[in-house]
Amino acid sequence: MNGTIEQTIDLDHIRRITRSDCVGMAEEIRTFDDTVVKWTRMTGNMNNRYKRISVAPGKGVAGIVKKTGKPWIVEDVNKEIPLSEKYRYPIIINEKIVSFIAIPILKQGMPEGALIIGFRTLGRISKSLMMDYIEDIQPVCKCELGGVHL
Repeated sequence: MNGTIEQTIDLDHIRRITRSDCVGMAEEIRTFDDTVVKWTRMTGNMNNRYKRISVAPGKGVAGIVKKTGKPWIVEDVNKEIPLSEKYRYPIIINEKIVSFIAIPILKQGMPEGALIIGFRTLGRISKSLMMDYIEDIQPVCKCELGGVHL
């Protein structure tokens, strides 16, 4: 994939539905000699540093979600991700995200990218809310999301 996930995914609408601080979309970008995972679109972002984030496939929030094909929820980054490992997740650091849901975007059942729904204050997401959010944003995405079993 070369930055080809549907541009019809309305990140602003997802942000409103989830009452989140930021929503981003990452894709695997292939060049003639390399493949990287990059955040290609974001809304509610604090700056444009997300555009410069580039990690190897299977690394970072988006890479892990794309590799597993399953949603990942972190209710408290400070408790669930050791300080010594935070550098592996530059989107969390750059956007000051303290809790998030990351969801794989599927194409014909295969992970093609990832969404991150980020929160900058604690207590706004829980495992029980995760499936509700995923089911609410599925129709908005006009794409298949991993972890949705409707």
